[in-house]
Amino acid sequence: MKEIKFTVFADLHYRKGMYIPSVEDMDSIIDSADKNGSDLVVHLGDMCNDYIGSKELINAYLNNKHGLSVYGIYGNHELESENNSMPVVTPMLTNRDVIWGTADGKIGDGSIGYYYFDTNGFRFVMTDTNYSYNPQKDIWEHNVTCSYGPPHGNTHICALGPVQLKWLDDVLCDAAEKSFRCIVCSHMSFSKM
Repeated sequence: MKEIKFTVFADLHYRKGMYIPSVEDMDSIIDSADKNGSDLVVHLGDMCNDYIGSKELINAYLNNKHGLSVYGIYGNHELESENNSMPVVTPMLTNRDVIWGTADGKIGDGSIGYYYFDTNGFRFVMTDTNYSYNPQKDIWEHNVTCSYGPPHGNTHICALGPVQLKWLDDVLCDAAEKSFRCIVCSHMSFSKM
């Protein structure tokens, strides 16, 4: 049976002048992952509340000194700061090539923040639990720039939405056909979905 070792962290909430975490904390996570022989590092969201204003942290993560593969997902705070839109943040979730949840599997305009990747007989499925249903417009929406939650009045908050749910089903079925063992990652619980 194949094995994989990885380091997981969540809710670092880095933002200079607002929270306690530092770049040294990120370096410590990466150093620990290297020391314990991790094949990769996964962040489960809320790593940073201002990606544009936190270049020092993003650099320590993406261009880490050990060259580790890093894969992240959206938490509910990634788009909190002004100008931190999905097209800006999505490319900063990982430093490796992945298969995005778009029709062609490419990153496109960055408006899709869920993806998967295969390594050593495992499939890691990185979901985005920031969708909610807008009953006025009868559509599913993603949290927007300058928010840390769903638009006011939306229901079914912290959900995958039907498009991502269909994608997840397809990705898991494909993995089963290829005999990959799956690890599904999310920021919020799937219990409300």
